[in-house]
Amino acid sequence: MKIGILGGTFNPFHRGHLSIVKNIKKEFGLKQIWIIPTYITVDKVFLIENISAQERYKIIKYTLKKLKINWIKLLNIEVKNHNVSYTYETLLKLKEKYPDNQFYFIMGEDRYQTFHTWYKYQEIQKLANIIVYRRFISGSYHNKFIDEKFIEFYDEIIYDISSTDILQNLRWDELLEPTKKYLAKRHFYLKTIVFNNLKFKRYQHSVSVASHAKRLAKNNRYRNLKQAYFAGLVHDLFKYHPRNYLIEYVSKNLKENEKLPPFPALHGYAASYWLENEYKLKDQKFLNAVKKHTTAAKKMTKLDKIVYVADKIASDRKGKKIGHERKQAYRNLNFTFAKLLKRQVEKLQDEGIKFEELDQNTKDAYLRYVLKLKSDKNIKKYYQNTKGDYENKWTSIKKINK
Repeated sequence: MKIGILGGTFNPFHRGHLSIVKNIKKEFGLKQIWIIPTYITVDKVFLIENISAQERYKIIKYTLKKLKINWIKLLNIEVKNHNVSYTYETLLKLKEKYPDNQFYFIMGEDRYQTFHTWYKYQEIQKLANIIVYRRFISGSYHNKFIDEKFIEFYDEIIYDISSTDILQNLRWDELLEPTKKYLAKRHFYLKTIVFNNLKFKRYQHSVSVASHAKRLAKNNRYRNLKQAYFAGLVHDLFKYHPRNYLIEYVSKNLKENEKLPPFPALHGYAASYWLENEYKLKDQKFLNAVKKHTTAAKKMTKLDKIVYVADKIASDRKGKKIGHERKQAYRNLNFTFAKLLKRQVEKLQDEGIKFEELDQNTKDAYLRYVLKLKSDKNIKKYYQNTKGDYENKWTSIKKINK
């Protein structure tokens, strides 16, 4: 039986991998394709987190099962080795176990360029036919160090995408739907995505926010510490995307009754929409906390407040009161949230922005949470102008700002 073998880190497994094996199976008349994930990952993109070999194996297994692809067989021969595996040794084991099979080892042109440096590469050619597929449009993909009379080339470009490109450029559309769902449920690759899409100082800020969010959650008996951590981690994911891109992306993803927020808040909305629509995260509490971390809102859950406060007390924040505010946050989350929101509104007013010109979410949050503070300079006027009912608060605030 003619068997194609595709090895790799599959970090993560994507549409390109499936396209490769589909085309080569058809072109060379292969009966099956055996996919063999490696135990050790050697990636071009810097992975700030370690997705274990066992997890990478499970991701592929889950994806293939959901897609009901029965002509692909997944082998854990290298995963269970728990060490560096050489292609020669893997093929030798397979040949000993399945002597009647004819193996075709599949590799891309980029790997083929260094094939002559592989361990016992000449012996590999005796154990399996080599199929090299083209990945790039231009240039020669032949290797002058290899006797190519036993090499078969597939000249048609199959799929020009890589795991590196997916992680660095948020190309999540290149992942298969079952893969997306598996990753989202476990928050896989979020650390790597954040690291690869932010400047290093902003990444450090995000890690600090995540750490504070987790501690605040624990301090306030919020059970889902992992949720708090990752919501804090990804809140600034779209911080460095161009203004026009953010406006366009947020505009086309706005939900019913939502309005386009001011520019400083666009990145939070964009991150929330991307996580929901592309990353396939379905946790609405998580998504709302990311969305509200700049503007706040009329209704703030405990998680919303945790992420909002964590962002304002992160380790990179400077100021005379920051040390006191950090301590205060761990003593009283609700009070600190209101104080920080009050300070944010006052800062905007100092910059010449009138209260009525603020984002509606910020105004609603101020009316609901800040006016409860006894220390608020407007509280006396507020109670003089209203009898405490919410509907009259907006009228009161307009009078205060005159």
